[in-house]
Amino acid sequence: MTEFNYSIGRRAFLSGTIAASLSVGLGRIAFAQSDKPWRFLIMSPITGVGATYGGSFSLAAKTSIELINGKGGVLGRKIDPVIVDTGTDPAKAAVLLHDQISSNRPDVVFQGGSTAELLAMAPISTREKILLLCPIDAEPIDDVAKFPYLFSVQNPFSDYARILVKDIKQAGAKSVGMLTALDGTGELNAKLLPPVLKDAGIQLLASERFKPTDLDMTSQLRQIEAAKPDVIYIEATGAPIGYILQGLLKLGITRPIVFGKAAGTTNLESLGDTSKLGPNFIFNHAISHRGPGGRSELEVVKSALPIFKEKSGGKLATALFIYSWGYDAPLIWAAAVRDAKSGDLDKVVAQLESWGTTPVKDVQFMYRDNYPYSPKSHLPAANDSTFSFSSTGTLDDTATRLGVPLKF
Repeated sequence: MTEFNYSIGRRAFLSGTIAASLSVGLGRIAFAQSDKPWRFLIMSPITGVGATYGGSFSLAAKTSIELINGKGGVLGRKIDPVIVDTGTDPAKAAVLLHDQISSNRPDVVFQGGSTAELLAMAPISTREKILLLCPIDAEPIDDVAKFPYLFSVQNPFSDYARILVKDIKQAGAKSVGMLTALDGTGELNAKLLPPVLKDAGIQLLASERFKPTDLDMTSQLRQIEAAKPDVIYIEATGAPIGYILQGLLKLGITRPIVFGKAAGTTNLESLGDTSKLGPNFIFNHAISHRGPGGRSELEVVKSALPIFKEKSGGKLATALFIYSWGYDAPLIWAAAVRDAKSGDLDKVVAQLESWGTTPVKDVQFMYRDNYPYSPKSHLPAANDSTFSFSSTGTLDDTATRLGVPLKF
């Protein structure tokens, strides 16, 4: 799945007039310009603690690029996907990005990794004036003035927290116990979720943390269980969610559990028998809970899903929405370049920022459930239908989770 390609030279635009032949589609607008491939740099953790979701991001982005190339590319030029393994290491990610820019400057970068990696890469993207797409849902994405070339394919955490807490309250919970990681996603939860709970009149009885490298979370789970909350909320990504599930089963905890959306970065059903727990749910992005039919017309389901399954060993390594973010990143960039009729950075950014009022073609996930970008926000705002709960064990043959009401 990993591809290292440093052979493509810097793009060079030829002088001359615009070619007369234009047609619709991602790749059929022809210009008098270089026919060298666009260089699409994919920086994901293929190794390290983020390997599960990083592998899904990179596979999905590469698949999307292959499908775009099959339709002629973008402005008559194919896209060259270059996958670089960050090792889930922020310092390494920054060095690798700098090296890539110095040796063979990319046209666009997709950072399919952690918040910490993005924090290391975003200043470089800004300084070097390179478009950087990512799946991160808060800082530093929300500072458009500081990072004008940074765009996310994921909704802001503020929307996530609002919808999550609203649904928990409607299900009858008056108290919550929380377990989150000492990483970027966990920091967001620990910082921003408690005030939303408080505003909703829900008491936070216990809040425990764990290191992403921990192998045993039973101590933290015991502390939360001892507080006797109405529901336990768990946010973890990658391998740790498996160890947490083992701890829940070992302790025999039957209290209602809500696994946050980061749990979708791992297929919970493959890690343990969740039927031995009490009522438990996963908070999901909409693409992963529509069930048969509603999403069957999407290109990501019709064309890409079989490729995801085949290259992931016969079944998905993560929930479909994780793949969809990686799949959408090249589509977002390609649609912006196509509509701007140029790969010029300022023109592409202006096109992306116009999507707050203009329908977006070709984007599978963001266009269907979110309000896209604007000059004030490079995070696609979510409406209430963007998220829903699913029971564990409900993956169907199209890799979608079946949405259910949240009931304790």
